[in-house]
Amino acid sequence: MPRTCCEESRTIERFRDRYGSRGSEAERAIELAAIGANVGANGYTTVAQAEELARRLKLTRRTRLLDVGCGRGYPGLYIARIAGCDVVSSDLPIASLRTARRRASRDRISRRASFIAASAVHPPLRPGTFDAIVHTDVLCCLRAKLAVLRACHHLLKPGGRMAFTTIYAGKDVGDRDYRRACRVRGCGFAERREVRALVESAGFVNVREKDVTREFARTTRAYLEMSAMYRDELRAQWGSARFVEWQRDREATLELTERGVVRRGLFTAARRER
Repeated sequence: MPRTCCEESRTIERFRDRYGSRGSEAERAIELAAIGANVGANGYTTVAQAEELARRLKLTRRTRLLDVGCGRGYPGLYIARIAGCDVVSSDLPIASLRTARRRASRDRISRRASFIAASAVHPPLRPGTFDAIVHTDVLCCLRAKLAVLRACHHLLKPGGRMAFTTIYAGKDVGDRDYRRACRVRGCGFAERREVRALVESAGFVNVREKDVTREFARTTRAYLEMSAMYRDELRAQWGSARFVEWQRDREATLELTERGVVRRGLFTAARRER
């Protein structure tokens, strides 16, 4: 992947380990409290937000949906199940795709779901083959944000729609807070340009944003508090160092979010009609 730094490589390794596991009872209880269901998310997209993404994409049974950076398959598989559409789930860690494939089988949508190990920047897919694209908190994990958005635009049919969430720096954030947010959220977070401007630069039109920062803070707090409740189980499963790191990052993220340094938005955009 172009411009992939050492920290981004560590991020990929981190998610490879996390998404490769089947999930413990403790993780399922934490996820239920944080996002409202057991869907193997390990992220910040609540079930209500996944359903809103589906509505905004205007999906039908004839829709071909691409989930970029699918992780364990959420929300793409969930959206495909409720909308009745076909979905292609893509990500780099093979372990995450294996978990997603098992989930598709368990949810009885295997015939409508396919999986591909692919970079978000250079996906080996034919241009103009998808009616809709979804990705949740993928841009904020990668430096090459504009390249990812251009790839999405390239893969959409004319008139196709994209809906996504991302975490970003608030307006007028000072340099000190910005640097701290980048340390906490990772090098992929680093981007001073507004998300709307990036999306439009990639060729999209009708860009709209819904601010979901408040919900993001609630979800972060739920992860933090529930993980503290299950600290013994999680330390045994992950190791003490990893548990402490995740909790430290969540505490810092929550504090930065409550001060407006870190924000989260739900965006929709479209490829122009011919």
